[in-house]
Amino acid sequence: MFIDKKQYTSLIKNLLTYVPKHGWSMQALELAANKSKIDPAKARLHFHHEVSELISAYSEYLDASMSREAKKLSLSAMKIRDRVATCVILRLKAMDKHKEAAKQAAAYLAIPTHAALGTKLVAKTVNNIWYESGDTATDFNYYSKRALLSGVYISTLTYWMNDNSENFENSVEFLYRRIDNVMCIYKVKHQIKDFFGSIFKNFSDSSGSKQ
Repeated sequence: MFIDKKQYTSLIKNLLTYVPKHGWSMQALELAANKSKIDPAKARLHFHHEVSELISAYSEYLDASMSREAKKLSLSAMKIRDRVATCVILRLKAMDKHKEAAKQAAAYLAIPTHAALGTKLVAKTVNNIWYESGDTATDFNYYSKRALLSGVYISTLTYWMNDNSENFENSVEFLYRRIDNVMCIYKVKHQIKDFFGSIFKNFSDSSGSKQ
């Protein structure tokens, strides 16, 4: 009952053409399976008869597309701001090919009972974006960077859903504004941290000298 990589890719691509009319459903999967010359029963079993599995596969497909395209670029020559923005834009480009399918996936994940899955998928996407951007943080910054980018990514994705500008140029401008805002907050946070750190150090030094 194994579906190989080539069949899997074909199945996801064909699935995206049926989602606009049939939604993220087993019906859409069966139609995609027939078009990909895969036994529909085999396809349903592969995804455990769960729409959530289809959505997860779709998200992984987009992440893989983003990573593949990012590796073709000289991201290391860019500033970190531009690396991150480029990766987000690459993922939006992957979604833009089947925007209605992306909208329906977002609507599915917006249902309260699906919130945990949505959070999990966003976390994976953000982690992939930071990875492709060359981030190597392993301390507290690892979590703070991902938390901040999650907010940027979600707000940009929401904006993009209703963006009809050519090549979603308005979304790109929105993305850069959000990144700039976050970077300002991040810098201020570190300035405050350094300020209080120096005060604590001076206090400790002065206290030690009196003993």
